Amino acid sequence: MTAHRRSRTFLAATGALLVAGALTAAPALAAAGATPLTHLAAQPAAAGDEHPAEKRAQIGAGTVTVTTPSITQGTSPLVVNYTANPSGNYWIGIVPRGQAPTPSNYIGGNAWQNAPSTSGSVNLDTSGLAIGSYDVWLLARSTTNGAYDTVAGPAPLDVTAQTGTVSLPVMSVGQGTASLAVQYTANPATNNWVSITQPGKDPGSAYSTWAEAPLANGTSNVNISSLQPGTYNVYLMSRKTTNGVYNQLAGPVQLIVAQAGTISTPQQTILQGTASIPVTYTTNPPSNASNNWIGVFPDGVTPSAGNYQPGWQTASGPSGTVNLGTSTLTPGVYRIWYMSNNGYTAMAPDLVLNVVTSSINTVPVANPAVAGATMATGVLGVYLLRRRTRRTPTV
Repeated sequence: MTAHRRSRTFLAATGALLVAGALTAAPALAAAGATPLTHLAAQPAAAGDEHPAEKRAQIGAGTVTVTTPSITQGTSPLVVNYTANPSGNYWIGIVPRGQAPTPSNYIGGNAWQNAPSTSGSVNLDTSGLAIGSYDVWLLARSTTNGAYDTVAGPAPLDVTAQTGTVSLPVMSVGQGTASLAVQYTANPATNNWVSITQPGKDPGSAYSTWAEAPLANGTSNVNISSLQPGTYNVYLMSRKTTNGVYNQLAGPVQLIVAQAGTISTPQQTILQGTASIPVTYTTNPPSNASNNWIGVFPDGVTPSAGNYQPGWQTASGPSGTVNLGTSTLTPGVYRIWYMSNNGYTAMAPDLVLNVVTSSINTVPVANPAVAGATMATGVLGVYLLRRRTRRTPTV
């Protein structure tokens, strides 16, 4: 009997030591930003294992909220507030919307943080989140049926696309122009920049020139003095990347760098039906080519075969003046371009040409300063007309 009692006592003591050793050796939650929590998946709970009442009580309850439920892609950090009762060895993680948090689907890196207190706030690095919908959870370290035990949540989080606009004050510039004022809007208004790139090249890595665009709404003065004649694309870019590629916020808007010649006309607004307007030109560098020409094109289009208007004129020699035909132009906005050698290489920055209607309407004036006056309105001005009356001679 004594031997049996000793054996049972020895076995019980050995079992207690093994349990205590296992609890002591259990790995702690990795520091925030460390390798994903693979130790939590090392011993998943058995299938069908549900929370017993004592386990639920041990985990406790809490709350989790995000300060900004909707953010644009690249925004960081995300502030998450939480409470826990009682406090525990908890952590806050992000998983795709509608999925139970598991060791394989939470967002790694610095997008999770420890939450050890009864209440507090943590900053999650959300700069790498793709566009989509997510859930934010306050989680225990333990798992049930392969999923982390939840303390509170989910708090919804939506990541939306970055947005912006980009526009130019001109369609073309002459070679050697010092800078270009690029207007832009951006959301979010951080770490953005303007890229000027040749067509077909990556605006994030193969740009020809660039400048910062740090505001929500502003102007970026881009140094373009080194650009050679040709066509370029202007983009608003973010410094945030997706799969190693800079995110594009807006663009492209086309910019044409012309040779440093000039064109001018005294008539940039004409009435519909005007037969022609004089256009003076110079070349730089000087050109004696006999096949240079000047033509009218619709506003906003790049000069190319088939989109010029009737009335074009040859502009041979290094300088001169031509009478550009405009009689067939309908009301609208056009561009005058000076092209080289029967082609479509711009020899000078373009000119804007406005064609307006020739109709003039007469309307009454409500309280004219001159009795009996009417107001004549037209595209070239507003005129106050006085109705003259014949005075009867006195006898």
